[in-house]
Amino acid sequence: MNKRVFKFRVYDEKYRSWCMNERFGFYTGNEMLQNGFIFQQYVGMQDIYGKDIYEGDIIEYTEKMDDHGDKQTLRADVMYSAENAAFMLGRNNLVWNYLDDACIYDLKVVGNIFEREQK
Repeated sequence: MNKRVFKFRVYDEKYRSWCMNERFGFYTGNEMLQNGFIFQQYVGMQDIYGKDIYEGDIIEYTEKMDDHGDKQTLRADVMYSAENAAFMLGRNNLVWNYLDDACIYDLKVVGNIFEREQK
């Protein structure tokens, strides 16, 4: 039986940076949410370089378009869709593909939604 790994990373909106454990202090989970901490879950996959993929990552990927070998390279945000109960690819809350779709390969993490917003 495979054990699923549950990992999270946390972004601090106030300081606009990723949190290290010492910044959490004695906050409870609800207090962290109320104080602008954003949790992002590991999706259980790694990119082609072995980097963990999390919600909020921006990935570049290759998508197979047909049986003739045609393909395209796209960029999308990784997001969780409660409606589909799955991690999806999309942008601006519009989802267009399952992250684990067989047509998608060569995933590369190229950034995250917070870095894009700061630029």
